Amino acid sequence: MIKPLRNSILALVMLLAAPQLWAESDLFDGIEVNGLTDNKAILFYQGNLFLLKEGESAEDIRLIEANNRYAVVERQGIQRRLFLREADASDYSDNFIASSDQLTREQSGILASRILANADSHIIEAKEYSREEDRVRFRIEYFYNASHGEKASLRASVYHEGSPVGQSVSTYTRIYPGRNTADIEVRMSDAAPQNFTSDALQFEIVGSEAIDGVYRVLNKRIPYEKHWQRPEKKPEKFIGNVEWKTSSQ
Repeated sequence: MIKPLRNSILALVMLLAAPQLWAESDLFDGIEVNGLTDNKAILFYQGNLFLLKEGESAEDIRLIEANNRYAVVERQGIQRRLFLREADASDYSDNFIASSDQLTREQSGILASRILANADSHIIEAKEYSREEDRVRFRIEYFYNASHGEKASLRASVYHEGSPVGQSVSTYTRIYPGRNTADIEVRMSDAAPQNFTSDALQFEIVGSEAIDGVYRVLNKRIPYEKHWQRPEKKPEKFIGNVEWKTSSQ
């Protein structure tokens, strides 16, 4: 009598748990992993591709962990380990899986039409990491949708009271389709005066192909107050003794 009762209780528990297990399974239906690298994953969901870093979310899907073997995603407080689709795994070389830089560049060639179709190019963040009297350096996080060609560059200029100062230059910085980061240096030009003041910096993405005669993709201006000062030249040092003689006529 005890054994049938125990079996009945077990069956009841399984019956009650079944809807929850089914619901958890439904949460992750349609979520596919199309690309993997350390700390990043490309997720495909409802016709869209999302390149996420660990801790970032798209829709209501959060990427918890990513490596070259699997991704852990979370939805409604439930986590699930997902693996790379077999159809995509055959297209990924070891270098592609291992390198986050390759992930961004290779995906533009393999998946660009799907990843970038509905996304506008934009500068996500501009973070200063070095400052000197006559120059500054920024790390720019951006998204470029390749609208103006695969090859594009990042430029920067100094502004004061709404107008470009015209006395600064920036390094030529190549950028790539997709989401990535790039470093850029802005410094005083050789023709600049001894000092001047700025209240803003403008960053631009310029493509290699024109649309309606325009190569510039976008610009983003940020407040940036700085007194630019050309460093004083250090006196030249001469080593040894030099004796100058003039010939007599």
